[in-house]
Amino acid sequence: MVQLIRRAPLPTRRSLTDLAPGPLLLSGFFGEVIGVGSAARLTAAGLRQAGLHPVLDDLAPQLKLPLYARRAFPVTQPGGVWISHCNAPELQRMAFLYPRPAMEGRYRIGYWAYELERLPKAWRRTAYALHEIWVPSRFVADAVAASIAPGPIISVMPHPTPDLSAVRPDRARFGLAPDAFVILTLFDLRSTRARKNPDAAINAYLQAFPEPDGRGLLVCKVVAAEASPQEFEKLKARIRGRRDIVLLTDRLDDAGVWTLIASCDVLLSLHRAEGYGLTLAEAMKLGRCVVATAWSGNMDFMTAKNSIPVPYKLVPVDDPQRQYIAPDLVWAEPDVTAAAMALCALAADPTLRSCLGERARGDIAAHEAVFAARLADAPWRRLAQS
Repeated sequence: MVQLIRRAPLPTRRSLTDLAPGPLLLSGFFGEVIGVGSAARLTAAGLRQAGLHPVLDDLAPQLKLPLYARRAFPVTQPGGVWISHCNAPELQRMAFLYPRPAMEGRYRIGYWAYELERLPKAWRRTAYALHEIWVPSRFVADAVAASIAPGPIISVMPHPTPDLSAVRPDRARFGLAPDAFVILTLFDLRSTRARKNPDAAINAYLQAFPEPDGRGLLVCKVVAAEASPQEFEKLKARIRGRRDIVLLTDRLDDAGVWTLIASCDVLLSLHRAEGYGLTLAEAMKLGRCVVATAWSGNMDFMTAKNSIPVPYKLVPVDDPQRQYIAPDLVWAEPDVTAAAMALCALAADPTLRSCLGERARGDIAAHEAVFAARLADAPWRRLAQS
């Protein structure tokens, strides 16, 4: 007989005026080489830059515990603010893990990211236990608002990337030719090949450079190739015979990723959907030219003046890996030919690349400043003791 596992109830919200000051706790995947891990590390740094002092709670080891395991809450002092930098399924898991009384009496903020225009139904009940939901983009804010009404406060909090002015290119480290026009595309196979859409990036490159003549080089940075061996084998088969397309599987920390981005001329992302597009923002902060699908979260900071947005059409969601099961929703199918033409133009015109990159650097800095500005005015700030 299969035992049904009930959903753990999260505490109901209490009024801000009824809550006492206490610690600022930030739960997240701080040690993980995944987008949500990078984002959590950036949030921790952004909170510190704003004069706050978060206590960090690494979720990865805790969520590997048995379902009905119990763990003491990460801080003993009551009150304060708890920011859970994870989505609803992980927050529900914590409802099993932590004692309910320890979760009560805190101002609770969830930092959520999703890549489609409506949230999964299973997420919606969890939202009502939160005072606020932070999201990285207006795209995600619209998805939350469309799925939960009325609900908690929704705050757009762009990821605050650090000062990257000291990052330097290092092509030798990655075996990249010093004089090549290097295009970089990055994707995590745990995020599904269909959404990240590396095949479109490869096809655009092949259109732009039909022969491996030494002018161009495409670097495909693959995260977690071991997580989906069949998909990785398909990628290898797709590029067989093209010595100018490199699959880079090295495990890189944040600094390593920034060095890789700085070592390339163009960042290419022909994604079908992004909640934010963190690597695109990081490339812009590094003054690199970005060519990316003109749809979803990245359009908060991409414009025709600071990058090359790629036109698209909307198509029904179809994910063979079944991470996204939403046939009633749509995502973008980017125009591969338009992307190829953009790559050709950028390869021929270093001045265009430089101008777009410099505009991007300034624009993304202004965009990210919203994070600190909203922290300064946050009504809950009085609850977060230093």
